[in-house]
Amino acid sequence: MDRLSRLARDWAIPAALAVMTVVDAAVNGASAFPEPVVVAAAALVVLCVILGRRRSQPAAVAVSVSAGTAAYLLLVQRDLSQQPPVEPFLVLLIAFFSLGARADRRSLVVAGAVSAAFLLTAEGSALVQGRPVGEVLPSLIFWTVAGVAGRLLYYRQREAAAERARAQLAEADRELHARQAALEERTRIARELHDVVAHSLSVIVIQAGVEARTQQGSSAQTLRLIEETGRDALVELRQLLGLLRTDDTVDGSLQPLPGLRHLDALLDQLRAAGLDVVLQVSGERRAVPAGVDLSAYRIAQEALTNALKHAPGSTVCVRLDYTDESLSVHVEDDGARLGTVSPGAGGNGHGMLSMTERVKLYGGELMAGPRAGGGFVVHALIPTRAEAG
Repeated sequence: MDRLSRLARDWAIPAALAVMTVVDAAVNGASAFPEPVVVAAAALVVLCVILGRRRSQPAAVAVSVSAGTAAYLLLVQRDLSQQPPVEPFLVLLIAFFSLGARADRRSLVVAGAVSAAFLLTAEGSALVQGRPVGEVLPSLIFWTVAGVAGRLLYYRQREAAAERARAQLAEADRELHARQAALEERTRIARELHDVVAHSLSVIVIQAGVEARTQQGSSAQTLRLIEETGRDALVELRQLLGLLRTDDTVDGSLQPLPGLRHLDALLDQLRAAGLDVVLQVSGERRAVPAGVDLSAYRIAQEALTNALKHAPGSTVCVRLDYTDESLSVHVEDDGARLGTVSPGAGGNGHGMLSMTERVKLYGGELMAGPRAGGGFVVHALIPTRAEAG
């Protein structure tokens, strides 16, 4: 279908001009065409057909129709004091426009010079034979204008193509940065979860070691096996941590990680920075898996940091909803724009990405967007039994 479309574009104008030439010859005959009329019309039809290659070979077509027109005027019409048919004028107009619109610079210069030589020879002969300058000069001007118009289109198309290429490169660059940011965020989350798992495993190893020293027989052997296996797992986890750490400020030791138990202290800091923060808790406040606890705290921290950054002085409501199956974190601000942004209040630039990755890790749901009536809302639902099984 695409090929048929290209063929139609290439041959529609040549076919129309050829039909126009035949009809003109049949209707006007010797009054418009030199004798023999059939030969003259056939010569012009050939010029029309040559235009079919104007898109793929614009320089060759321009030179060919110029040479053909000159030959028609000098060899077929011969009496150049008479006005020739309009068809050669139209053929040259289209050929020069295509030359300007599609040829490279070198082809344009060479083909333009050769074509001008042919046409100036023919038109100069017409002036010598007594054709008025007012009939010769306009044709030369129109052909030149057609070539210039085609060249302007050529530069415009090149600029449009360059703009599209720049847009594609920018989009590819954005996608690359987004993938890199996601990878960095997942690595950061993995480091934190490593610390959570390593801490839990350390507790198991310690408890198993203590219990093994108070037991006898198979129970003691089982507990010692748990202790040894746990210690091996800890060594492997610390090796994994060494691979995940990318900054030089961390020595690889286990660092204390925050959780919802630190939320009140965070809210106090934000209140001191100018936010009016209210905490609401629904359901029975209970212990949740360490990874969920860390993720919930980080989500609340990121949402509150965004509120401080983009809506300083606003009123913010933080709500924790506990159920048997999940924990939800809801943060919304009223959008007030008061005061100035606190220095250092900005996050790492990937706040939404961080929240999304943390929720996805546990198969939860995240909703974030403008709030009806102004402000912004973040709602994260995290299953608390995602780690089981």
